[in-house]
Amino acid sequence: MLFKCPLCNFTCKSITRLKFHFRTKHLNKGLNVCPACGKTFETSIRLTIHVMAKKDEKHKPYHYLFYNPRASNIKGLRKKMLRENAEKYFKVGDEEK
Repeated sequence: MLFKCPLCNFTCKSITRLKFHFRTKHLNKGLNVCPACGKTFETSIRLTIHVMAKKDEKHKPYHYLFYNPRASNIKGLRKKMLRENAEKYFKVGDEEK
């Protein structure tokens, strides 16, 4: 499978790699804009809280990208569900064989 970043043209073969790209390239760079609704925040922490608190269909795919296991009590099945939801949303195609 191939996954595409919602904010740039970056593609990769792993949702985990997409999460790493998203966090290193788009967060903590002063660009604290919600990718789902466009709302701006003073800090990336406030943006993360905003995204994780929203339960609507626009924000749900981003829950995995913003999920931080060190700062969250989300365990096991919930984490798997977040990942699967993100994989469905950001998938752009299958990798070539």
